[in-house]
Amino acid sequence: MSNTNGPAAENAVAVIVTFHPDRDVVHYAEALIGQVAHIVVVDNGSGPRAASILDSLSALPSVEVIRNPLNKGIAYALNQGAQAAMDIGADWLLTLDQDAAPGPEMVRVAGHTFDAYPSRSLIAVIGSLSAADLAGWAGVARHSRSWIEVSTVITAGSFVSLAAFRAIGGYRNDLFVDYVDIEFCLRARARGYRVLASRTQTMTHRIGQPVVRWIGRRPIMTTNHSAARRYYITRNRLLVWCRYWRTDPRYVAEDIIASQKELLKLLLVEDDRAGKLRAMRAGLVDGIRRISRSRGCASGRRSCTRGTPR
Repeated sequence: MSNTNGPAAENAVAVIVTFHPDRDVVHYAEALIGQVAHIVVVDNGSGPRAASILDSLSALPSVEVIRNPLNKGIAYALNQGAQAAMDIGADWLLTLDQDAAPGPEMVRVAGHTFDAYPSRSLIAVIGSLSAADLAGWAGVARHSRSWIEVSTVITAGSFVSLAAFRAIGGYRNDLFVDYVDIEFCLRARARGYRVLASRTQTMTHRIGQPVVRWIGRRPIMTTNHSAARRYYITRNRLLVWCRYWRTDPRYVAEDIIASQKELLKLLLVEDDRAGKLRAMRAGLVDGIRRISRSRGCASGRRSCTRGTPR
């Protein structure tokens, strides 16, 4: 079903999706040179202000920059990167966003995870962990094996088997942003594939626009996503729950609980609560109606396509 060889420098292509990027993304691309065969940067309509950064990326060896005139969403950009990787005969696609700083051992660790897993032909995605992920899975970290089998992993640091990608189809363009990675993982699992996470930290990653507020002596951390992102998170969550509650009931149940915790944090500590609640209500309505469309993120709003909802 999947590849016979794991991720390696000669068979992996990285795709970095950008939207009004900081200059840090140039350093992140430089960190991948030599780890992968080719790097594709897909910019989602950042416009003239990002031109110098994209020019710097184009000047790096083994880097190709695709400049989309409009923001068509992270799913569309990831599919562009996958097509570019398949066009040059790669076996694996390393997916990254502009907030993920890859470490020097990212590809080697993913290759080791592939080799350690007993059913290699079933692997669809191998995720890379950040320090936050490791803290969240501290109980699992006590096991001696080098991998964790999970329901989903985020876009940042994921190695996607292009054989599995061809078999199950690409990322869903209609989701635009948020739950694009989650839906792909759940679809792969529904088709009999496996999703793994390497237990070794290989990147640093910022999710959303995190803030910490104090309620008494208790710190409350929240991603503080924009109202536009809250629309997509709410709508796409509902679409994913409805589609996969039979095949991945545990994931859906856990995500329902997570959504209620996020709502409580939003009500307690986030900014623009009224605007975000209105956006979430609109997302709920569209999710119930099974409506999937882009909404308010086609222009210059930086927060629309950064990070993931978790």
